[in-house]
Amino acid sequence: RNVGGVKFYAEWQGHTQECTSPGIICLRDEKFDRVTVVEVIADSAETFDGNTTNDNSDPRLSYLPKGTVASKVGKTVYDNASGKYYYKMRFGRRVYVDKPNPPDTQNAVISKIYEGTVPDVNEISCASNVVSGHHTYITFNTAWKAPFTVDIAPQNYANPSIRDFTISSATCSYVDIKFCYTKAIGGNISVPSDNPLFLASEIIPAEDGYVLRLYLKRIGAFYGWDAYYNENGQLVFKFLNPTKVSAAQNEYGTNLSGIKILIDVGHGGRDSGAGGLMPNIMPEAERNLLLSALLKIELEKMGATVLMTRYDNTTVTAEGRCSALRNTAPDLCISIHHD
Repeated sequence: RNVGGVKFYAEWQGHTQECTSPGIICLRDEKFDRVTVVEVIADSAETFDGNTTNDNSDPRLSYLPKGTVASKVGKTVYDNASGKYYYKMRFGRRVYVDKPNPPDTQNAVISKIYEGTVPDVNEISCASNVVSGHHTYITFNTAWKAPFTVDIAPQNYANPSIRDFTISSATCSYVDIKFCYTKAIGGNISVPSDNPLFLASEIIPAEDGYVLRLYLKRIGAFYGWDAYYNENGQLVFKFLNPTKVSAAQNEYGTNLSGIKILIDVGHGGRDSGAGGLMPNIMPEAERNLLLSALLKIELEKMGATVLMTRYDNTTVTAEGRCSALRNTAPDLCISIHHD
């Protein structure tokens, strides 16, 4: 684009002179030649560092829910080591194009692209902050489904430089939700005094957005979160509240009444798992199911409501297990495997 000439004016010891350049040509960056939008079409999309091409998962990088859209930056990213493809979003993170969904041979599609644009800024306002059942729900009105990040901090890890994210104890004291491209956060974001999880909240300006900081009532007392867009297009954050376990007169001395537990039964169906010492007698998938059924009985003796990802020798994909966890929203998930 030709943006016209620039006028120069100079004065020195009584002498003046001015001139105008013939014109300035502004060259578009190649990566913006075609304006392309990335949209998350799976239930959720893991995010990766946009400055790399590797396939390294990182607990410090939060996921994006279905419907999230953002401008695509550059060409489709390919990782030679893993053979996976990614789209890089304007806010600096990558998402899978598709990824394996074992035991299915066909990959699960995570995101898609199309020509178009998204707004430069977003408008966010808090619509409600309520406790329902075992969860705290914070709902936001949003002008469009822009990306966000969730950071549970400050948390110490053993050695992130070599991807050792082992923790010796939970040190987090707040949760930061950064709304990208947001110029302000409206509505009442105060935390009710009877909220079982959060103590207070604060809005903090950040580079290219605003942060909602939610302070925990106890250091390290954070139990999990989910995010999704509801039927009204509102962005909902769902936080698991702490659940109290009481004493009881049973063989375990524990009352789990009112607590929901999901047992994720490993493998099954087309995926028999590890063979073990006697693969023809009882492969891993069958052992997992047997142990899960026994565990279910014992947990129910204590009053827990227990669900399982499978009750027989059926196939459950990796995405199916994630959907089960999201849909049941349990207080605890236990995954059963024999390795």
